[in-house]
Parts: sequence; structure tokens; C-alpha cells
Amino acid sequence: MSHFSWLGGGQYQCALTAGWESFDGFGGREMMPIWRRSGLVAEVLGHGGEWVALLNLRANRPLVLKGSAMVIWSLVDGVRSEGDILAELRDEYGTEAPSDLEVQLAAFLGQLAEQGLVEQPARESTR
Repeated sequence: MSHFSWLGGGQYQCALTAGWESFDGFGGREMMPIWRRSGLVAEVLGHGGEWVALLNLRANRPLVLKGSAMVIWSLVDGVRSEGDILAELRDEYGTEAPSDLEVQLAAFLGQLAEQGLVEQPARESTR
């Protein structure tokens, strides 16, 4: 059973390209993307903070997030890497977290990216 409560159809597509950080949650070195909210997103927090409605201003259909999907949205800040978000979710949900949490998180972030709600910052050139 998934702990994510996102609404909306469509297929999941993981778009993991730029904006990476090394982290794997176990002291190893693995490349993890850093995500931020798109600048074209309107956000409305529901009464009592139980849900959030998101709208890409270039789209015509809102997306409503509840539960852990809303938690993930709150963690997407352009600073935390996908690994940081994963670690915070594991801390939050503990033993209730699904065993494939990393895969589900990547799929969910991919779906948000596909809808233009999140993006990865462009890598800065080191030249």
C-alpha cells in the first residue's frame, strides 16, 4: 500500500537530469537530484492545512495533494536533494514507509515535473 496520496491520472515518468547532489542515506556516494518548485505554480492551501491545490499557470487542470504527497511538496525547496527528502520521509513514516519508497518518490517527483510543477535547477558551470 502506498503512503502517497496524490490525485490525478497520467503515467509516471522520472525526469532526473540536472541539479544533482551526492547522497544515498547510508554514507555512500550516489548522485541525487535537487528539486525546486516551478516559478509558474499557483498554490492554495486548503482549510485546516489538510490539502494543497497546485496549478501550473500554463495548464488548465489543478492537482490536489493530501497526506504524504503534501509532505513531499513541502520538502521541495530547491535546497534539499531527493536523498534528503527520502531521508525525511523515512524519519517521518518509519516502519510504515513502503519498502520501495525511493522508487515511489522518484516516480511522484517525475509526475510533478511532467506537469510543470517542479523542476531541477540548472547545473552551474565550474569552468
